[in-house]
Amino acid sequence: MEMICKAGIRSTLGDGVWLVELEPTLLSFFGEPLVPAGTRATLGVVNVQRTTDKKTIEFGLRDARIISSGMGSEVLVIDLGQTAKSEKLTPSQLAPAPLSVSTDSVSQSGDGAFLVACQDAALPRNVLKLGSDLLKRVREFADDKLIEGKARKWVAKPDNFLAITIQNRKKNFAISVRTTKALQRLPSLDARDDRPGYSRFCLSEI
Repeated sequence: MEMICKAGIRSTLGDGVWLVELEPTLLSFFGEPLVPAGTRATLGVVNVQRTTDKKTIEFGLRDARIISSGMGSEVLVIDLGQTAKSEKLTPSQLAPAPLSVSTDSVSQSGDGAFLVACQDAALPRNVLKLGSDLLKRVREFADDKLIEGKARKWVAKPDNFLAITIQNRKKNFAISVRTTKALQRLPSLDARDDRPGYSRFCLSEI
């Protein structure tokens, strides 16, 4: 199933041009920018849709490429038109040179897909940032890939040392981590015994 990115519209600048709010961490999963620096990031997108209330745009992760990077959560999105369902945005549509695109962004696995799932669960912005910061901490000592399981549980494979459950009702993360040195590197303020060999804690907005 195609992973969908949702972005709240701050303002409409023209026909098919929007200034939107998007978690900065997600931008790294749209490929390498053609322009490495700028005041705000710019995305070229095909098959973009506006919600009925006109407050949000939606597009598939495969349908976007980053044109320029920027600072903060303010992103310029440019609608490049519609394509057939079997077609996806190719690098040549933005530049003659190919773009490097993370394979994580085209499947229901990887850090990018996890963050999109957090966004789809309507987690508060501060909680979404906690999830992003948690992944940065994990990547300091492990490169296991997050795989989506049942009931919004994401498991680090192949080692299975970490499981993160998105609790959309409580608006937080339930985290189960193997009781090893890895636990000492994560922000476990109130870790409790879980199944044998694992500890459990919640990560939420204070």
